[in-house]
Amino acid sequence: MKRLLQYLMVLSIVTLLGCDDDEYEQPSDTPSNIHVTTGFGTGRPIVQINGFESFADLSIGVESREWIFPGGDVTDMTATNEDVLQVTFFETGTYEVSLSLDFIEPPYDWRTQTFRSSDKIDTTLIVTVVDSVQAQFQAFYIAVDGTDSTELDMSSGALNQLMAGESIRLKQNSIGAPTVLEYTSLGARPEIARVIDNPDSVVDIKYSRLGRYDLTFNPFRTKPQGSDEIVLTDFIEVIPSTRPILLENIFRFSDNVIALEYSRTLDDPTGSEGNFSIRVENTFIDENGIDQIFDQLFPVMEARVGDGAEDNLLLLDLGQPIYSSDLITIAYSGSTVQSADGIAIASFSDEILEWQFENLAAEFGGFEDETDWNFGPTLFPVEPLPSPPSVSPVQVRTGTRSMQFESFGRNPTDPDRSVSEVILNANFGDNPDFDGEDLRLTLRDAAIYRVKIWAFIESYEIPTGLADLDLQEFSLYLWQKTDKVVTLEVRDPSDSRASNAKDFWREGEWFELNGEFTNVGDGFAAIHMRSIGAFKLFVDDLVIEEVEQRPPP
Repeated sequence: MKRLLQYLMVLSIVTLLGCDDDEYEQPSDTPSNIHVTTGFGTGRPIVQINGFESFADLSIGVESREWIFPGGDVTDMTATNEDVLQVTFFETGTYEVSLSLDFIEPPYDWRTQTFRSSDKIDTTLIVTVVDSVQAQFQAFYIAVDGTDSTELDMSSGALNQLMAGESIRLKQNSIGAPTVLEYTSLGARPEIARVIDNPDSVVDIKYSRLGRYDLTFNPFRTKPQGSDEIVLTDFIEVIPSTRPILLENIFRFSDNVIALEYSRTLDDPTGSEGNFSIRVENTFIDENGIDQIFDQLFPVMEARVGDGAEDNLLLLDLGQPIYSSDLITIAYSGSTVQSADGIAIASFSDEILEWQFENLAAEFGGFEDETDWNFGPTLFPVEPLPSPPSVSPVQVRTGTRSMQFESFGRNPTDPDRSVSEVILNANFGDNPDFDGEDLRLTLRDAAIYRVKIWAFIESYEIPTGLADLDLQEFSLYLWQKTDKVVTLEVRDPSDSRASNAKDFWREGEWFELNGEFTNVGDGFAAIHMRSIGAFKLFVDDLVIEEVEQRPPP
């Protein structure tokens, strides 16, 4: 019965866990076939101390086998010729487990899909034995310069004092290699902080409201399963601050409401509405299709504090909507708004609302997966191209891949202008004509979009005879069906111009291009590259954001 249970257990492990990278395949029908596995599939086994690991030799055509284990104080087994077994490990550390197999003939290896050259195969498995998870962590005050300061008293009831708006820094040194670290302190920001697969990470938690706070630390591990918990009650006491209250952020809270985020809890601001000035600037298109200037002061209809954990937000209700194309400037004068600990917020002027946009290209704009993209034709072809457009790891801004373009030669139809153009089709379907079908990204008709992309020029060569001409060396377009939507441009902060001219392009470094356009129709088709001369170019981190238009008043 025990033998039967061992077989069933190992077969269950193979079925549920498989191997780390490849799907499990049934050994071939050849007479000899090698396949060795553990409870971690073909991955490196990790065992908790005093726990067991399963080992299985599922090979076919074996004449003899011998497992060798550390033995002694480490394992409950030294050697065996069993094909399926469980072994208990008693000491932490890293250990070798060896298996020697003699086959009837050189076996087929299902992992390499080749036949081995010998009928004698030696295999070594590395087993890591870890302790049970035991939670350990430290908490520190944070100095003004952002470095660690004094360590807190790590006991329940310590009531370590913080001034409102201050943070503590948490560092863990748990035993047992936990893979997930979770800190919880209700009422703090964040209330729950979770760290995955980064044991050396630090977590800062901020306390804005007066009161007493508990802190819980829960490290755990899913394979092999293990967890622990430390609960510190009355760990933090937040007291009134002697420091100024800081304005940390301004954002749209809802259609009609602007949020001013402060460093700590606010008192009721009722009656302060008249102390705020909200200026809204934009343009709109009138009924005749002509751009008109919009420039108005919006009164604050109601000032209030956010609910619950958002009580550090000062909410200004304007009674009318704001749009993400608006330039919104905010000013405050007076001393009517205070923190809950009695500190008046400082007057300010010309603070700008920073809009937060959704990147519509977030799923594919990092160019991490070449299957996201279809490559369209090369116009004015110079054949052969050194290499077609491709997803490449050679130059990367973020992630592991970018999109590479390469073009050389002279345009045979116009030898004095060496021009190569490459279209990158972004329709994600089998539709080279860009007719709008099967588009993963669909843009709304008449909506405004901002586009940003980063570029890296590895090499560039101007053709002979053209070096002195005032010509654009590169152009990067968005192309929709048959119409150019927008030319993306380098914005140089030292110059008010927006230009694609060669002086604005940088060689050997990443730089940003951007543009804005009003969409026509419902499809987004291509990124269009144009070059005069030979170039090798990489692009990464495509961002497409919809900007709300302000309607006529």
